[in-house]
Amino acid sequence: MQVYFMAASEQRPHKLSWVVAEGVGPEEGERLVAKLQAGLDAHGLTAKIIFSGGRDVDVISAQAGKGQALAFLMKRLAAAGCKPPHVQVNGDSGNDIDLFKVPGVVGCVVSNAHSELRQFAQQADKEAGPAMAGVQPQPAVTRGVNNWLAS
Repeated sequence: MQVYFMAASEQRPHKLSWVVAEGVGPEEGERLVAKLQAGLDAHGLTAKIIFSGGRDVDVISAQAGKGQALAFLMKRLAAAGCKPPHVQVNGDSGNDIDLFKVPGVVGCVVSNAHSELRQFAQQADKEAGPAMAGVQPQPAVTRGVNNWLAS
């Protein structure tokens, strides 16, 4: 499996990004992430490795990510006396998985989601995990909101 450093335009001060030359399935992506994580661990480095879109690999701080950002925002809103009664997250790839793990959110995996997020959704607990949406011919997010409001 060939992995290449992404162009400078895709790099950030706190995120390094690579691309897999050929798209891989979620199982191969998990093996790649495990191998990279083992390499980081062997050198005493802590980081979060995210596989998404069947080919993108990002390395970020272990304390960073979309889920941590959402949890921080929800905590700040609650501290300011504005606790949202409902929070829905919508995702289409592996870099959205952390959003679905935030306590108190309802998830919607859109119908054209990449396989790594679909696999996560299928493995997630039926009550606590995201619901597959977009099965019927209407916009996936609308279907997800309607299912959420009906529950």
